[in-house]
Amino acid sequence: MSKSKTPKTIGILRQLVASPGVKQLTTREMVQFIRKNHAEVIREEHEALLEMALIKTAGSVANGRLNNVDPNQTELFEEYQLPKRIPLAIQSEDGSRVAFTTIESATLRQLRAYSAASNAPRRKSKKVLEVDRLIEELEPFAKSADQPLSEIWKIKKEAA
Repeated sequence: MSKSKTPKTIGILRQLVASPGVKQLTTREMVQFIRKNHAEVIREEHEALLEMALIKTAGSVANGRLNNVDPNQTELFEEYQLPKRIPLAIQSEDGSRVAFTTIESATLRQLRAYSAASNAPRRKSKKVLEVDRLIEELEPFAKSADQPLSEIWKIKKEAA
């Protein structure tokens, strides 16, 4: 486990959560409290806190959790509740990394890997279950497991 870059902030939040009566505070109220009462810690750990916030925001956007309604959604998204992009594990010189691909550009092989990397079937998120449903419905129309979904989707629609 790597050492936290924000040990003071985490320590203050842990103390706050352990304090009697804090169960009533929302996360936003906890943030307001720490900003008001521990500004020096926020200044000291500012860069690390900013990096954490940007990483969390980027992950949320990449997984379609922010601004979930896209006015430019393709026909593919109309009947499925899919993530807009899926993470792909890639090998890089400095170790394993994650890149993302759009759902239209993803292949069946990539979708299967995404689904397999998710939790056990009874714990899969709705989006992963929708990916599983899409795989099942598109597989009969695929020429190969490496064909982009957008191409398979066109074949399926032409066959209908």
